[in-house]
Amino acid sequence: MNCKFKFTGKMSGKKYVHVCTECEREVASGMKEPMLKAVCKVPGTPEVRLAPPPATGPGTELAALLKEYGIRPRKSCGCGSWIARMNAWGPAGCAEHREEILAHLKAAYDMTPFWERTKAAALAILKGLPTSLEGAVDEAVIRAKREAEKAIADADEYLGGQQ
Repeated sequence: MNCKFKFTGKMSGKKYVHVCTECEREVASGMKEPMLKAVCKVPGTPEVRLAPPPATGPGTELAALLKEYGIRPRKSCGCGSWIARMNAWGPAGCAEHREEILAHLKAAYDMTPFWERTKAAALAILKGLPTSLEGAVDEAVIRAKREAEKAIADADEYLGGQQ
């Protein structure tokens, strides 16, 4: 049987602390909603592995879009963990967590220097990109869906040629 982890509400440094509801083992992870896998045993300590999030998805698309705006990640923004989280959620999960994503982006926006925000707005207009954070998140989800559909079509074409 696999452990059933839930977030404890505690932090260990910058990591979220999770506990198995069965064997009460605590594990720290970089994601609030992790994809932890471990064989649940009350005695002993089995190996715990964090399943890697997908390499592409809405988080990757949002990061690329922000780069088009000329916005560079800062150490304090937690971009890497948000990219991974959004990729793990996928387009549907990002729609569910849209307000959480926007709250993070708005907080990061408030810490961005005025000149960088002005440059980003100008680039958005010149390149025909969304001019709001909401629009940027929606565009990232649309791009991720498009990439997923393309990957499925490519796989279907490849598999069709194998028969």
